Amino acid sequence: MKFVLISIFLTFSITGSAQEIIRLFDAKDANCQKDYDIIRSKKANVYTLSNPEIKIVEDDIKLKANIDFYECVKVGDQYFFQKLEQHTSASYSIPDINSGELITVYRHDKEKKVIAYTDNYVIADHSQIHHDGQQSYVVLYLHKSDLAINNFPNAQTKGDFYIDLMLQTITNTYTDDINLGYTLIGHGSFRIFFDI
Repeated sequence: MKFVLISIFLTFSITGSAQEIIRLFDAKDANCQKDYDIIRSKKANVYTLSNPEIKIVEDDIKLKANIDFYECVKVGDQYFFQKLEQHTSASYSIPDINSGELITVYRHDKEKKVIAYTDNYVIADHSQIHHDGQQSYVVLYLHKSDLAINNFPNAQTKGDFYIDLMLQTITNTYTDDINLGYTLIGHGSFRIFFDI
């Protein structure tokens, strides 16, 4: 009987609650107020993380969060961010340095993943982006030892622990005439506070 009780105890899981997601100040804000912002949003990956779900099994934590990608668009005189369904490629036009004529630049993300990292910038886990037909999301598996304790005096109500997440892409940029190659890009980070 003791064996059965121990087995049940070890497989029991609980759900933690995520209190808040904040964007860290390691990248520029995404703006959508002028024509250049339209090009910038196509060059970069403007994204948000939302609705984190925390599930705890023993000393392991499963973190699932929605990820959405946006581009800046202009309709009439109004600029606004529009959610993208297809977020792995984009194109935009810029003037050629020599001729001044507009050339099309293509951006294709060969790989796109979200990385969870510790306060010491050690990668705790990474996740490809999944899609269930309606929503894109990531799933990360962490150990309690990966989490940082929230010691920020002005953030004590946000949650007892936190982990930082960052979008990372391997991006190919090219024109009709030139392939500029692949670049590893780390996009802005988010910090998820939660209780367990």
